[in-house]
Amino acid sequence: MKNLFRLFLLTLLSASFIVACSDDEKTTTEPEVTEFVATYSDFAGYRDWDKIAENSGQDPALGLDAHGNAMTKRVIYTKNKDVKMENGEWPVGTILVKDMFSLETNELTGVMAMVKRGADFNPDHKGWEWFELNDADKSITGRDANLMDGMCNQCHGGASSDYSFTLINE
Repeated sequence: MKNLFRLFLLTLLSASFIVACSDDEKTTTEPEVTEFVATYSDFAGYRDWDKIAENSGQDPALGLDAHGNAMTKRVIYTKNKDVKMENGEWPVGTILVKDMFSLETNELTGVMAMVKRGADFNPDHKGWEWFELNDADKSITGRDANLMDGMCNQCHGGASSDYSFTLINE
C-alpha cells in the first residue's frame, strides 16, 4: 500500500510538473503571403471600397499615350486604404481598381486593375499583375504581366511609388 501511495504521489507530481511547464499561450502566426492570385470575386463590390483618387483630363505624369490619349475622368479605389508600404513596396495582395469615364458623356469607358501578385510573377516589374475588367458581366476580360503589349508595365514603371501613381497613405 505504501508503494501504491508513492506511485500515486510520483504520478501526481509528474503531471503537475508537465502542466506547469507547458506553454499556456497558444501563439499562432499567420504565414506570410508570398503570392496572391486574384479572381473576379476579389474585385466584387469595388465601388464600395475606399475611393482614394479622382482626376480628369490627360494626366501628363502618365504620358499622352496612356489610355488612348483620351480626355477621361479616372476614379481609383482600393480595398484597404490603411495598407502600408513595406521597404518602398506595396505588400502582396494590394488591389487598386480604376474606373475610366468619358468627360463628354460621363459614360464608363473601361475598368482596369492592378494587383500585387508577388512570388515569381512579373519579377522585372515588382510582381504586379494587370487586369481589364468587364463591368457589365462582372468578369475579367484580360489579365497578364504584359497586358496591352506591356504598356501597363512601361507606363507604371515611371511611378515613384512602386508602380502606383496614386499614393494611398497621403
